[in-house]
This record gives sequence, C-alpha cells and structure tokens, in this order.
Amino acid sequence: MADIDSIIRLTKLIAHEKTGSRNSLAQQFQVTPQTITNWVNTIETLYFVEICYCRTAETYKVVKGELPPYLK
Repeated sequence: MADIDSIIRLTKLIAHEKTGSRNSLAQQFQVTPQTITNWVNTIETLYFVEICYCRTAETYKVVKGELPPYLK
C-alpha cells in the first residue's frame, strides 16, 4: 500500500513539475533510482501519458497527454 501512496505523491509532483532529479527523488522516497523509473513507467501506463525528464528545469514533465485534474 505504501507504493500506491508514493506513486500518487510522485504523480502530484510531476503534475506540478517539482520533482527534482531521479536521484533526489530516490532519496526523498527512500527507494532506489530504478524504483523511481519503474514508478514513472507505471504512471505513464495508468494515465496514458508520456513523461520525460527536463534537464534544464530539473524536473519530470508530462509531454504527451494529461494527468487527471484531481491529481493537479
């Protein structure tokens, strides 16, 4: 159940474009960087979106599709 709560929290951070790097997210959530990648892939599958990391803004962003309004 903790993973679901964490994925929802990550989804909200992505919606607000305030994630930071994969490594900083991994530290924040106390998981491995690979887990963050897996969660991002899960979010993409669940919400039919494409998410990419923007190096200049240092955040993950939805680049195709839209997250549901209740997550924003």
